[in-house]
Amino acid sequence: MKSLITMTAVAASLVLGSAVSADTIYVSFDGSEEYTSIQAAIDASSDGDEIRVKAGIYTDAHDGFIVNTKGKAITLKSIDGDGAAVIDGSGQWRGCSFTTGETNATVLYGFTIRDCNAIGNAVDGGGIWCHPGRATRPSTRLVRPSVSRSRRPF
Repeated sequence: MKSLITMTAVAASLVLGSAVSADTIYVSFDGSEEYTSIQAAIDASSDGDEIRVKAGIYTDAHDGFIVNTKGKAITLKSIDGDGAAVIDGSGQWRGCSFTTGETNATVLYGFTIRDCNAIGNAVDGGGIWCHPGRATRPSTRLVRPSVSRSRRPF
């Protein structure tokens, strides 16, 4: 009986220990961290991870967006003060996309989002695009959002 209890405890700790692991990933545009683009860090992340973005202007677009969370339950956080990390669409790209089933577990905190553009004939979502009916608007805190060529930033 004692060995059965021990085996059950070991199996439970292996299952629970592997299920709960969140990473902290750092991004810096100057190359001082593992990732230089926010999107590369998102692509490497898993649900529950926190991506901490250092001060800088991030303009590296992927598929028309600077940031696309791809349905992941992650936290993106500007860590050098509110607005110190800038998502800049360079007048031609959307800033952030939350269009693949994101929930309130996807968090964008403390960024400045500026000079973004809704793509093509779209008129909404230049700064942040949350596709209605497919995603719950993520918890966001935006500092001085500035969106060009879009009637509505969200």
